[in-house]
Amino acid sequence: RSLSTLSSAELQRLQSLTDQCQDLETREASAQENLQNLRASMEERQAVLESMLRPRLHALEVEAASESQDVALEKAEEAAQIRARLEREHQEARDGAAAAADELRRVSVACDKGRLEHEKLLTEEQRVTDNAAKASVRVDKLTSELGAQGNKKVEVDAKLQGLAAAPAEVEQCKGF
Repeated sequence: RSLSTLSSAELQRLQSLTDQCQDLETREASAQENLQNLRASMEERQAVLESMLRPRLHALEVEAASESQDVALEKAEEAAQIRARLEREHQEARDGAAAAADELRRVSVACDKGRLEHEKLLTEEQRVTDNAAKASVRVDKLTSELGAQGNKKVEVDAKLQGLAAAPAEVEQCKGF
């Protein structure tokens, strides 16, 4: 397929890809330049470090050559003891870290169990609160019904008193 047969959208897409390619090539060139600069800087720093350490190395070599074999052995033994002590301390620290990790796992499990228990208690509390609210509504309803029945009783008692005849009236009615 030739460029002349491409549609307008395809030409735009081709131009976009070309622009992106040029941008990436520019960025790659910049990155290559930065890389070369960093390598040069690192080589300079390495040379400076080596020049600084060279006198110390020479001094150590001179010291080792001038000292007796006994002094060198003492220093070697001392270094071995220090190394053994550091390894022992490292092992103790590692063991302590492992114990702390185990304790942390146990505490985490206990926290998870406590959280589950807390959620169960919250659910139970909600259920009990709902039941208490229902019971309170029932008590209020029964109290209002009891009050209404008390009022009816008072009304009925008042009507009954009105219907009841006095004893003198009953005697008078018997005489008729």
